[in-house]
Amino acid sequence: RKDEGLFLHDVLQQTKGVLYDLPIIEALLDVLQQEPKEVNGRTNGGILIFLPGWDDIDRLLKRLTKVLPSGQFRILPLHSQIRLEQQKEVFQVPPQGVRKIVL
Repeated sequence: RKDEGLFLHDVLQQTKGVLYDLPIIEALLDVLQQEPKEVNGRTNGGILIFLPGWDDIDRLLKRLTKVLPSGQFRILPLHSQIRLEQQKEVFQVPPQGVRKIVL
């Protein structure tokens, strides 16, 4: 277990200061935006993007807010540093035609 813990610690240390390729996430979301709203009678669901920390969440939130149409997407941060009321927003169903993105 000690070796496993040390390995995990090393992996986590290597990711410190890594800048994630946010433009590739934007490109993927652009492709998803062009998908039909319904497939086989089912509405497309939300999008969950995992990021390692608050700084990355905040950076992507700011970028996506600028480039994605607000009428089509609802972008929500989810992190322990935000208020509980804001955290609960991720469980709310968005309006018809709006796709939820949780960071």
